[in-house]
Amino acid sequence: MITDYIPTGRENAVSKQFLASISGLTERNVRAQISNARRKGTCIIYRFEAGGYYMPDFTKADDLAELNHFLNAERKRAQEILLNVRRMRKGLRDEL
Repeated sequence: MITDYIPTGRENAVSKQFLASISGLTERNVRAQISNARRKGTCIIYRFEAGGYYMPDFTKADDLAELNHFLNAERKRAQEILLNVRRMRKGLRDEL
């Protein structure tokens, strides 16, 4: 499981390339396993500024703030995708 290789705490964040090399997976498979773990409820944060992926340390205020920031960004991205789908569906209906 990829979560075995993802450290806790922002200061320990690791890159996708590192995860691929240590796990023996391709970078694409690393992303897929991270996505699957998130679907199951595992909190895995990606922050470029932190150096990559990590799981939050729930005892640290900074990590909790990062988690909230990440969740808000993901929600906003999901809303934008849904809005684009609605617009395209409307455009399709208008063409028919």
